[in-house]
Amino acid sequence: GQFPVYTRNYTFCGNPALESEWRYTKYGLANLFKLETIDLAGNKLQGTIDYRPLYNLASLAHFDVSGNQLSGEINALVTPSIVHSDFSKNNFTSMRRFDKYKGSYQALLFCDVSNNAIQINAADRLDNIPPNIKQFFAQNNQIIGSLPDSMNDLPQLQRFDLSSNALSGSLPESLNNLPQLRQFDISSNTFSGQLPDFAELILSLQELDMSNQLIGLTGSIPGDLGRLQSLKVLKLAGNKLTGMIPPSIGNMAVLEMFDLSNNLLRDAIPPELGLLEGVLKRLDLSNNNL
Repeated sequence: GQFPVYTRNYTFCGNPALESEWRYTKYGLANLFKLETIDLAGNKLQGTIDYRPLYNLASLAHFDVSGNQLSGEINALVTPSIVHSDFSKNNFTSMRRFDKYKGSYQALLFCDVSNNAIQINAADRLDNIPPNIKQFFAQNNQIIGSLPDSMNDLPQLQRFDLSSNALSGSLPESLNNLPQLRQFDISSNTFSGQLPDFAELILSLQELDMSNQLIGLTGSIPGDLGRLQSLKVLKLAGNKLTGMIPPSIGNMAVLEMFDLSNNLLRDAIPPELGLLEGVLKRLDLSNNNL
């Protein structure tokens, strides 16, 4: 079926209702003013969503329409109090910008628009990611452009995934203003240039995946990666990285997966990797010049 916001024929003094009088012409979910949660995940809903009536649901904090066949445009700030917004696994092709004037701009903590067919420019549409966002997922879409500078100023961000898109350009010079970051995945894009500066990167990072860039990241692997004491997964495979593997990798006490395959690395494999005894589960250094 369709998303349950329906239109009724309404007339006033024999005249059809104006478009602005949607409170009288719309019914269904749009009239359930006390709703706090809408979960329609895993159904066969089709068509587009009429968002305007939904914005009148002032108490709605959780909105989940994942796993359907919905299309059209995503409006992640669907209600004034939205905290959790999930549009993943549908057929959406576009996404509205995050409007700063909306009350939900400060409220949104979780946003998942992954596994759609979204065709937007990240530098434009994602420039105003809500400042208190904790988890943002947009992998497996058709997003182009570069990462917006504003994404390096999200103090609450914990998980960020824009993998498997068509993003390009260079990476931010540093990721040092993301103190809560746990997971950062931009794999399978077309980024180029050098790796960011990790000198002051937070100690909370657990998964870092910048692998399989179509053009390829270049330069050497920063020696200060060894400062990331909480890192469990490090994937830099499928790039054009040169130089040696920094011995400081041996200081990463909880590293479980280390993948530098398909690069241009040279020199000897550092013996310091032996310090990861009992911790490292997967090591892939294949297809280099070691």
